[in-house]
Amino acid sequence: MKVTGHPISPNVFFSSFLMPMLSGVLLGLSFPTWPSVHLEPLAWVALVPLLLSLEREERFAPFFRQVWVTMFLFCLITLWWVGLATLSGGILTIFAQSLFSSIPLLAFYYVRRFVGFRFALLMLPFLWTGWEWAYMQQDLSLGWLTLGNSQANLLWMVQYADVTGVWGVSFWVLVFNVATVVLIRGHEPLPVRLGIVLILVFMVASPLFYARKVFVDQPSNPGFSTVRVAMVQPNIDPHEKWGGLGAEETMARLYRLTNQALQGDSRPDLLIWPETAIPFYIRDPLNKASMDSVRRMIESWNTPLLTGFPDEQPMVMPLAGEEGGVSGDDTLRNAPRIIYNASMLLMPGSSRVQVYRKMRLVPFGERV
Repeated sequence: MKVTGHPISPNVFFSSFLMPMLSGVLLGLSFPTWPSVHLEPLAWVALVPLLLSLEREERFAPFFRQVWVTMFLFCLITLWWVGLATLSGGILTIFAQSLFSSIPLLAFYYVRRFVGFRFALLMLPFLWTGWEWAYMQQDLSLGWLTLGNSQANLLWMVQYADVTGVWGVSFWVLVFNVATVVLIRGHEPLPVRLGIVLILVFMVASPLFYARKVFVDQPSNPGFSTVRVAMVQPNIDPHEKWGGLGAEETMARLYRLTNQALQGDSRPDLLIWPETAIPFYIRDPLNKASMDSVRRMIESWNTPLLTGFPDEQPMVMPLAGEEGGVSGDDTLRNAPRIIYNASMLLMPGSSRVQVYRKMRLVPFGERV
């Protein structure tokens, strides 16, 4: 007996995955890419094709496949660049993040099974935003893809984040998606649909009115002041910075570019160097000469400096002495070290070093 398989029809494939793929592309494009390209409003309707497609799917396996396709494309578009640093890490990050991003929609599936699609739609903003918050509390979190972050460059639309945080922005965008789905489905009576239209208009207008109040009132508020900032970007290949270029040449470039930034009559109030601008443990006593060099430059510039740098700390505290004749200095020097991605603020006329150590580490890249 000959058994033959039945290939999947292209029409069936496109009818099942075209809408989820569209949502994945819209979500990916909505996240900031180039400063002059503003596709962030796409996030306000990005989930609409997926949700309309999921309404027709009762079985879990096809439901999950559609959700995962959406999230995989979303993560591929927004996280492809991680592979430039480490290909295996980039692939792992995209696959892991696509699964994490699918969880609120899987919760949506079970809510829908018990109480219906319409109520599940109303619950989705709470499920999604609640999951984003919970996800950010654990070690494998990747905070770049929080939905509210997609609106970061739309300054006029996100000023209310000073009240709600990024979670409020995520919730707002999700409510807009859900209201759009309810409107497009057309199952509601006309007065309800007109009310939804008014809600959508309100959701666009109210952030603009709040932002106008913030921007108009800010200059007249005596509590606000203008800070002039000079940002120095040496544009050094990271492999070259940590390898062939060397610490001395890296610091020389930073000094040279900073001197150029300080030319002219309008002096900045703050100098900013980028993340890991200093490619060595400058606070280590062995690098005291380099730290003294930076301090002398700050005094000559007479301007505070905020810079990124790698920091380290011994896992044991120094002691006055140890049994067996081993001194505290030797114990400290030979102790295992904890490495941090950090930044520090140095002020002219002060010996104090203000240090911030990054708390949310990138999975597989900074946290192993």
